[in-house]
Amino acid sequence: MLMGIFIRMVQIDFFCSLEVAVKEEIVSNCEDSNLNLHMENDNKIYKCDYCDHRCSQKGNLKQHIKSVHLNIKNHKCSECNYQTSRRSKLKEHINSVHLRIKKHKCSHCDYTASFKGTVQKHIDSVHLGIKNHKCTYCDYRASKEYTIKVHIKSVHLGIKSHKCSQCNYQTSEKGKLKGHVDSVHLQLKNMSVVSVITKLLSRIKLKFI
Repeated sequence: MLMGIFIRMVQIDFFCSLEVAVKEEIVSNCEDSNLNLHMENDNKIYKCDYCDHRCSQKGNLKQHIKSVHLNIKNHKCSECNYQTSRRSKLKEHINSVHLRIKKHKCSHCDYTASFKGTVQKHIDSVHLGIKNHKCTYCDYRASKEYTIKVHIKSVHLGIKSHKCSQCNYQTSEKGKLKGHVDSVHLQLKNMSVVSVITKLLSRIKLKFI
């Protein structure tokens, strides 16, 4: 009886120690990320003339102005209509969307991505809550540059470039347009998978009749 109690106490102590060790490891990684971010900010000597964005290299600043402020997208995907201002983003798009290669994994959850930098951005935004991208018109902040661009287009500029082909609905986000079409026109919200496929196939057949 005493031996069983002793073994149980050892097990409890072991798992408690393991839990503490795991938590300390996560905190340590987060502190390292914050330190690296602070050191990176100190090295960012090139400042954008149009916003508060800073870079450590002049070439990166030029790339930022082209993509964010001039909206130049000269790298095009050969498989779809995707366009971007950065070659690295195009490569990431092809690997993740068309090749479905996601070899980099988050150390805190099951999130995977095609590039290590994408995982680091995920950690910064999801696990560390870092929002280092700021709107130039208001106090809104976000963890992703794309989110800021969507915010400015929809809130400050009132641009709704995504239009429904079946009604007058317009939105600034592609995901919201898809949700609108699925729920309003296709009525997929509460349907089973089989019903959804059947409905989609019937709509495709009608187009070719």
